[in-house]
Amino acid sequence: MAKTVADVLREMLAKAGVKRCYGIVGDALNPVVDALRRNGAIEFVAVRHEEYGVFAAVAEAYFTGNPAQQPWRNLDS
Repeated sequence: MAKTVADVLREMLAKAGVKRCYGIVGDALNPVVDALRRNGAIEFVAVRHEEYGVFAAVAEAYFTGNPAQQPWRNLDS
């Protein structure tokens, strides 16, 4: 099976140490959710609104001490 953009995104998230993703399930995100499900290393948590996902990610970072990854930051530096 050919590697898709969603598979590359999953690999990038795994390299960044992401354990959980929050998002809204829908047609645009279905390939990403499927790539996460196939691998099983990153949990996808479905939320009903973008703000709920942000709140959940920040709360998780606050209580676990693991900061949220900034996607625009160069991980090699």
